[in-house]
Amino acid sequence: MYKDGKFHLKWYSTTNSNGQHLGREIISNAIENVGPNNIKYIDAKLGRDNLASFESNLANGMNKFDSVATTPLGKAMIDLGYKNIEAADAPYRVIFRR
Repeated sequence: MYKDGKFHLKWYSTTNSNGQHLGREIISNAIENVGPNNIKYIDAKLGRDNLASFESNLANGMNKFDSVATTPLGKAMIDLGYKNIEAADAPYRVIFRR
């Protein structure tokens, strides 16, 4: 959902697609449809596989920022140019900025 520069991923979860980057393609297409220059930031709540990845990373000693950055969603957002990650409220709210 997009409104006033805020692009909200209502629910993002990878599925058992074995690294086919389907979620990344969907997000990329949505950003293109809105227009990348119109988006001030993207926020999301980590869902299923991303949450499991995030929690595993934390349990292995990573901080919240790195734990988000290495989830499937984090990797996709970084690849799409959204490298500034605000993870203080992760996993309930993560913000990605260019």
